[in-house]
Amino acid sequence: MLSRRGKIDFGAGKFMDIESPEQLIHAARSGMNTDPAWYEVAAIIDGWAWSDEEARDITSNLKCAVHIAHGNPALGSMIRREGLQSLDDAGLAYSATYFETVGHVISAVIPRPYLADLKQFLESIL
Repeated sequence: MLSRRGKIDFGAGKFMDIESPEQLIHAARSGMNTDPAWYEVAAIIDGWAWSDEEARDITSNLKCAVHIAHGNPALGSMIRREGLQSLDDAGLAYSATYFETVGHVISAVIPRPYLADLKQFLESIL
């Protein structure tokens, strides 16, 4: 539900700022293009709490370069810096960039820093 102050209330007391109509359209398109099976996984509360063994099993099959762009949990990021520890424990080689001024939606809110980070990552693996 959109409040008068331009924020979406997700019912759990969290808010996501809507910076512009373009950002709202981007969020809507992202939702429309998301595989419906994702919502079933996201609805499982315990689905986010992988054991170290599960994390090792999942990540051991990754053969490509991995880069994680993550924001500030206080602003809505679903990834916490300390959460990357399970990837370290699983032996996954990855790179990560922390964007302190944004939460979950990084690319739409700060597109230039995000694209610069993505370009740097791609140049490092090509």
